[in-house]
Amino acid sequence: MTKLVRVVTLPLIVLLVGCGSTFAQQRPVVVVLDAKGGVVGHFVPLERPPADVAGTRFGVATPVTRKDMTLANGKIVSGFFVLGWQEADKTTVVVSAMVPRDGEPNVYLPPAERRRAAVRHELARFALTVGQSREVKEIKGLGADTITIRVDANAPKD
Repeated sequence: MTKLVRVVTLPLIVLLVGCGSTFAQQRPVVVVLDAKGGVVGHFVPLERPPADVAGTRFGVATPVTRKDMTLANGKIVSGFFVLGWQEADKTTVVVSAMVPRDGEPNVYLPPAERRRAAVRHELARFALTVGQSREVKEIKGLGADTITIRVDANAPKD
């Protein structure tokens, strides 16, 4: 009977300790807020920097309220894209403008066209720890309503 208790107890202890370490390693959540503080979207950051930051499809796309915004190079801004990844205890966040690819007409691209015809132009890159937030003033300079990026320990409640 003692052997049976040891055989059952040991795996149970290993399982509980393993679960505890999994919970301790939970990654934070990147929350994107609009100018009024409403949640636009959120995501769990990648575990490591992506090989191609501009080509990564993981993140949050935000709409624009004006369709006549342009970068300094004249490219029309169709939206913004936010992505992030973990680096030690910080989350690196990149905010990019979505603009037409070279060779495509320089026009506002509706959401359905962006995957095919848009590229990202990096506007801001910064690191935040859990509980920190940053207003992305770089997009306000383009004439867009500002967004704020916040890093939380848990996903926002709906």
